[in-house]
Amino acid sequence: VIVGPGRVGSTCLADVVARHPAFHCLNESHDAPVLAARFGDGPVETKSLINVWRAISFAGGASVGEMNARRAGASLTALEVFLERVAASRPMMTVAAFRRLMGGFMLWASGKKALIDKTPDYAMHLPLMAKGAPDLRALLMVRSPVPTILSMRRHEGYRRLAGLGEASWPEALLSGDACAQDRNEPEDLSFYLEIWRRRVAAALAFGEERDPTCFSILRYEDLVDAPERELARVARFFGEDADKPWLAAASDAVRPARPVDAGECAEAIRTLVASPDALELAKSLGYAPTGT
Repeated sequence: VIVGPGRVGSTCLADVVARHPAFHCLNESHDAPVLAARFGDGPVETKSLINVWRAISFAGGASVGEMNARRAGASLTALEVFLERVAASRPMMTVAAFRRLMGGFMLWASGKKALIDKTPDYAMHLPLMAKGAPDLRALLMVRSPVPTILSMRRHEGYRRLAGLGEASWPEALLSGDACAQDRNEPEDLSFYLEIWRRRVAAALAFGEERDPTCFSILRYEDLVDAPERELARVARFFGEDADKPWLAAASDAVRPARPVDAGECAEAIRTLVASPDALELAKSLGYAPTGT
C-alpha cells in the first residue's frame, strides 16, 4: 500500500508506478476499514459484502469500486458478471477472502502480477491492513506540512473531513455523515494540520513495529530532486526490478508542484509553529517550518 497524509503527490506516484510492467495500482479503495467495521472477521453473506463494497464512494459520489475496475481495464459488465459469479459460488465468505478475490479480479483485468493500493487514508488503518495481509509492505509518502495543508484546504474531500473532525475517509463513511450536504468546511488551517499529524504519526508508529523491508518512507521533495533514484527504490521495495524503459519514462513524468502563495505560506507556517506536536513531527522528517 501507499499511504500518507494526502495531497503529497501520491496520485502522481501511483500513476507512474502503474506504468511498470509488473504493477497495477488501485486508486484509493477505502473499503478495508469499512467492511471490517461492518462485518468483522467471520463469514458473512457475500451479497451483503458486495452491496456495501459497491456503495463506497468518493466525495463527488462516484463508486470507488467501479472506478478502480475501469482503471484496471475492466468493463462494468465484466465487473457485474464477476460479482454475480462470486455471490452464486460462495454465498458466505470473510472480508479478507472477499478483498483477495477483488484484488485478483483487478490483477486479471490489468494483466499485471503485483497489486498496489494507493489509499492515503490507510495510514490510519495499517494494523488492520496487516492483519489481513501479514506480508504487507507499506510506503509512507510525505511532504512538508506547509504546502500540504494549503492543498488540503482547497480540496473538497479534505474540507469535508476537516468539517467532520475525521482524519480519514473510511471514518467519515462509517459515521454516515460523509455525504451530508449541510456541513462545515473550515478555513482554519489547524484542522488540516491535525489530519497531517494524525496520519503521519499513525503510519510511523506502525512502521516502528515492522521489519524495515516492509515499511519505508518516501519524501515528495526527494522524489522531485532525484526521480530515478527514488522510483528505483520504490520498485525494489515492492519486490520488482526497476525496468529501465519504465524508469526513464516515469522519471520524466515527475514534475514539481506549483509554487505556494507567499501570504498563504506565512499563514501555514504560523499554524505549524503553533502546534508543538506537529512541528516536532515535521522536524523528525527533515522539515523546517518553511514553505518548501
